[in-house]
Amino acid sequence: MQSGCAFNPWALNENHRATAFKLANKLGCFSNDPKEIVKCLKNVSAIDLVKETESKDETNFMHYKFVPSIESDVISNPFLPAHPRTLAISTIPIPVIIGLTDMEGIVALTEERLSEFSDVRMADEISKLLKNRYSTETISKIKDFYFNKSNISSETMKLENICNFHGDFLVFNDFYDAFDCFLKQNITPIYKYEFKFDGEINDAKNMIFATRPGLRHTIKGACHADEMYYLFRGNLSGLPKPNSPEHEMCKMMSKMWTNFAKTGDPNSPDLSFKWINTTASDLKYLSIDRNRTRMIQGMINNNRFRFWKELSESIV
Repeated sequence: MQSGCAFNPWALNENHRATAFKLANKLGCFSNDPKEIVKCLKNVSAIDLVKETESKDETNFMHYKFVPSIESDVISNPFLPAHPRTLAISTIPIPVIIGLTDMEGIVALTEERLSEFSDVRMADEISKLLKNRYSTETISKIKDFYFNKSNISSETMKLENICNFHGDFLVFNDFYDAFDCFLKQNITPIYKYEFKFDGEINDAKNMIFATRPGLRHTIKGACHADEMYYLFRGNLSGLPKPNSPEHEMCKMMSKMWTNFAKTGDPNSPDLSFKWINTTASDLKYLSIDRNRTRMIQGMINNNRFRFWKELSESIV
């Protein structure tokens, strides 16, 4: 489970019927009858259908119209028969690799998104992102935690805090709910990682900063999904140069992931470190950063984790 999970707010649509009717309405299909809506949509051009499906939701960053949804009881063989939170505690446990990149929220640093996070508009933008999940009082606490002026000493730090805020809200918090489900089962090993390597084939980061190379090197760390390019060939950068740091990272990552796929254990004698599984009584994770790869005790982003945990407990 890499850089996110089914618990994340953008990964599951719990109101897919309303989404479908809203899309149909925008395409000129006006009816309350699902069969009539289907009939109408079949007459919409494929180009218009896709264009409207991909159109931006101005009130919700990273909101995708059609993602997995819980299927009806009348479906004979549903792909998703219940909410992922229910399934996570009721399915048969298996060994798990679960992890994040250190700067997941770089995905929010697009040129368009940054313009919305000017000093004048920042408060409104945060409120817009959080309003469906938190009260005004809670939103105020979140703003203060990330963007209190005493916490921001430079423009770079401000950008890092924008990144951390988005990464925590969109990936990190719900990721830890899923992680906690596995910990509580305490049956099969859980191998946890944080991917930090910032190399030439970090293609997600490269795409975000394609027109801003200066910012590419100012903001250190790995973007959401960057670890994928060290497991699979990407179209942007292609294969790494032989004997380069990127090539060494590809070999190391591929070794661990294929070992795990074959045996349920990512370790092997030809690795210079041992990836130790984490447990509820002994929390630890593998920090993946080429020749600096090592085990670290505790939680990833411990201070931010504690903030959100205490916040969640205070509003239950």
